[in-house]
Amino acid sequence: MSRNIVLSYTFSQDSKLTNHFIHNELITILDLVHTLGSLNAVAKEIGISYRHLWNEINRWENEFKEPLLIRERGKACELSAFGNRLLWAEKEVQAKYATQIAELRAGIEQAYAKAIDTEAKIISLRGCSDEAVRLFRDDAIQNKLYLELSFNSSLQGLKDLQDNKCHIAGFNFPLGATSSSKAAKTFSTYLSKDIKLIGFATRIQGMAVARGNPLSLHSFLDLSLKKAIFINRNEGSGTRVLCDELMTTSGLTSKDINGYENTVNSHALVAASVASGKADAGLCVQSIASHMNLDFVPMVKEIYYFATRDTFLKKEETKKFIQILNENGWLEKASSLEGYDFRDCGKIYDISHLGWNLSP
Repeated sequence: MSRNIVLSYTFSQDSKLTNHFIHNELITILDLVHTLGSLNAVAKEIGISYRHLWNEINRWENEFKEPLLIRERGKACELSAFGNRLLWAEKEVQAKYATQIAELRAGIEQAYAKAIDTEAKIISLRGCSDEAVRLFRDDAIQNKLYLELSFNSSLQGLKDLQDNKCHIAGFNFPLGATSSSKAAKTFSTYLSKDIKLIGFATRIQGMAVARGNPLSLHSFLDLSLKKAIFINRNEGSGTRVLCDELMTTSGLTSKDINGYENTVNSHALVAASVASGKADAGLCVQSIASHMNLDFVPMVKEIYYFATRDTFLKKEETKKFIQILNENGWLEKASSLEGYDFRDCGKIYDISHLGWNLSP
């Protein structure tokens, strides 16, 4: 049976809702059943009675004419095959269109910001997608600083900064990468001497695998030897750079990795591909793997910088940007993200801090 999808938006002060790109009550219930395995726990988490929760489930089952749950006495609550298909279809859509949805939300917020507050400051930020950046953005809004987010890739963000298409670019690469690294060769062309770096975070990247790691995948060599299905990131992303570095140091080429050419444009979509069984493994940050209830094999610590021009660093909106970065409000929320470290957040560095051979 076909379903008509109606999208809408609302104004809310509830920070929990702003963490969802598109919120659907049924999918929220299914996701919590999948994660918690108990209807009592789900009802408590949502803040409704157990009876009301059952009424909602029964209503949706009547609507779809399909069971959403497996109902067996003495067993933990589980999703039916149909319930699982609904949940993962939605997760893949959310992951696939996360960038576009975030841009749409930012555009709507920016339009209202201009209409409501004529003194609102707006900064255009492009580059590497990151959960913590979104948390920072939500906090910045409360301080009348609006970040126009357009996540594409680390490389594209730096290209856009060079072409004056954005004010700030976020990019990531393995901590300690030298001038001979793939990261330096990929990004240094777009890092001129008039660029300043603003510290943001370090993140743990690694291999997301199914719960229990059934194929015992711990390295790229394992991927090759066991012919596991890999899901890769798009060209120009910091994660793709990391993938190529790890592959090279293992003595492998792209032909040795089953699925190297299968690419997606976000960590969330990597994790969704693994969680739904479409791939055996993929690289993503630890927090995303944890959110998708996957096992995680840590591989490298990477650094995430904001790059901006020295001239923009002197503007009032940039000073406010850095001031908010150094405040504890949003950092307290971000501390729940697994694998992140914000100890250098807000520190400013010359481009020479990277230690790379840079263009004049």
